[in-house]
Amino acid sequence: MKHKVSSHRDTGRSGEKVRSLLQRTRQTSHHIPLLLVLSTICFSTNISGDFVFDDTEAIVKNPIVRDSNRWLDVLTSDFWGRPIRSEHSHKSYRPITTLTFIFNRIFFGLDTTPYHIFNVLLHSIVTTLVYKATSNAAMLFDGTCTEKLAFHAALLFAVHPVHSEAVANIVGRAELLMAMFALLTVNVYIECLKMGEFTLERKCTLLALSLLALFSKEQGIIALPLCASIDLLASAFSITRLIRVFKQSCSSSYRNNRSKNDNNKFVSNDMRCLLRVLLCTFATMGMLLIRLYINGFKSPKFSSFDNPIASHPSAFFRLFSYCYLIVLNIWLLVNPSKLCFDYSMGCITPIESVFDRRFFLTISIVIVIIILLYRRIVNCLAWSRFFFLAHFGILAFWHFRLTYFGFSIAILAFLPASNFFLTVGFVLAERVLYLPSVGFCILVAIVYDKLKTQISDHSKNEMVRFAACIILLLGVNKSMERCSEWRTELDLYRSGLVVCPTNAKIHYNLGKVLADSGDSLTAEVSYKSAIRLNPSYDHAMNNLANIYLVRGQYSEAEKLLKKCVKIRSGFAAAWMNLGLAMLGQRKFKESEECFRMSLSIRPNYPDCLYNLGNLYLQQNKKRLAESIWRNVTRIQMDHERAWVNLLVLLDELDDCEEVIELADSALEYLDDRASIHFQLGTCFGKMAQFGNAEKHLRKAVDLQRDNALYWTNLGILYQRWNRTENAIEAYRMTLTLQPASQTAKDNLGKLAHKLN
Repeated sequence: MKHKVSSHRDTGRSGEKVRSLLQRTRQTSHHIPLLLVLSTICFSTNISGDFVFDDTEAIVKNPIVRDSNRWLDVLTSDFWGRPIRSEHSHKSYRPITTLTFIFNRIFFGLDTTPYHIFNVLLHSIVTTLVYKATSNAAMLFDGTCTEKLAFHAALLFAVHPVHSEAVANIVGRAELLMAMFALLTVNVYIECLKMGEFTLERKCTLLALSLLALFSKEQGIIALPLCASIDLLASAFSITRLIRVFKQSCSSSYRNNRSKNDNNKFVSNDMRCLLRVLLCTFATMGMLLIRLYINGFKSPKFSSFDNPIASHPSAFFRLFSYCYLIVLNIWLLVNPSKLCFDYSMGCITPIESVFDRRFFLTISIVIVIIILLYRRIVNCLAWSRFFFLAHFGILAFWHFRLTYFGFSIAILAFLPASNFFLTVGFVLAERVLYLPSVGFCILVAIVYDKLKTQISDHSKNEMVRFAACIILLLGVNKSMERCSEWRTELDLYRSGLVVCPTNAKIHYNLGKVLADSGDSLTAEVSYKSAIRLNPSYDHAMNNLANIYLVRGQYSEAEKLLKKCVKIRSGFAAAWMNLGLAMLGQRKFKESEECFRMSLSIRPNYPDCLYNLGNLYLQQNKKRLAESIWRNVTRIQMDHERAWVNLLVLLDELDDCEEVIELADSALEYLDDRASIHFQLGTCFGKMAQFGNAEKHLRKAVDLQRDNALYWTNLGILYQRWNRTENAIEAYRMTLTLQPASQTAKDNLGKLAHKLN
């Protein structure tokens, strides 16, 4: 009878557990769909946006992404397509991210929408992984599932505006992929801890995922250390217990101690945990060695413009400046109301005096953090003693452990970008907060849940919930607004000036965009602002000189460029432009010297060689010019201006047969260039090959229908070919585009007279 009653009770308890599980499933079934919807809505406002900022260099101009046949080169090249061991390399090795760009380009070309959609999808996946990792960690630490806390953490992560750069900027995909693989590693590790076994298959999966995280972005190195920290928290590891039991085992009295078996149980648990942590440590060290080997055991070289704090001569002020940067990073997570794509060049300057208010602010915050940590540890020890749980270590309670789990993610994920262990090429960057913000969101969710638990008054509880909803709505609004600013470079740079008006680099970037759009007057103002804020900004000087060269203000350009090469004597482009300024003033000897200087710094510099050819042409050294331009077309086969000048020169030298012979080589790379087809059509016309001439001239006018000269030459071809109606049509088109064209008027008159 007793057995039957016991069985009935067990069945009842099992039924209660099943009902509880079903009820919890119903309550949480909306969590993931809601997270997916919110994370998608927040960052979809720039889906049709352009390639902006670093996108151009990493995707559009990246030689490996441009040529899919070179996809294996991702293994030996940096993120920008340069050889990873080159002294000019940025040393950013992210082959997984680059491969995704290659696949995007193969299937969608340069249509930006699929690139942005992929980023948004990745953010949605990462958001769900944050939810899973938090709920799994809570289950591991507590033994019960706390999906609400996990949902609140993931909800904040889904809408946090600081993620705008990582999601809206296409190259931010490195952060998204790294975070995804790192969180997958964490989830797999937690599952192994819950099951109590690490099979060979699971170990290989963990290693593969952590390598994928590392090769997506350098911060991925923290994947296994993060797993090790979770293990220490879950196992309530105590090194003091190990030492104490070891000492006891050496004494004879210990052999007869009743607690021997209990101690052995806990020591065995500690030893297994320690072994797993050591394996994670050795695996991380191995991955680090592989990564350093890929770099050739060389660190990247960053200029003082990129990270002025790192180059500060005082180690004392450098340390406090780094601490201040940590404060700023935390502030960005707490209050992301003012976001900027670049915080270098005057936006955040180093602390250089003890009287700097930032120095006192940093010291105050550091002291407060130390006091809070001290009190936290003391409280933990007190609770442990009160409940006689010192035997298990100070992290016995799940809410303590979950708090430290949040701190672990935030701190470990931020360490690679903190400047404390290695110098990075930026002062502050929102994108690197993508994974650390997971820890921040967990901590905020813990605070929110504790507030709701401790406030018994229903109305006050509702006020807390209402405040949380307002914060989330503000986050959604700010994320959507910030993503819209990432749609175009013009919007992005103008928004940057609102936050960092003293940032010379933003003025410079704005000047570049304005100059490219043809607004040289406003571009000039931007470049001058950049130089005013940073008098040694050589790139801004060079670009401003380019504007002067286009306007024919050669003496102004010369003065600026001489100052530029004095600041940086190894600036090849500035030497070339100085040569152009000299050429514009017909100072041929000085011009050639400048071009030669540029080529000594950067051998086989296509643009400089092209300009040297122009110099020889002005000196009537046509064969030298021809030789130079032939060389340019061998070095850079798609150099349009060199091809055009070479073909025009050969035409002038009555060598149209050579032009025809070169046609295939030119068209292989420049089939969509009207200027090449025009020159080929002209030469075919001179050789009376009217069919080929028409083919290329027609192609030229199809590619560039607003070019009056192309229509005129097409009319001349038809006139010579006795196709009068076609000639009249071409000349009329010329006059529509250029009413003052005397050639078209005269020839049209002759044709009209002929018809009469």
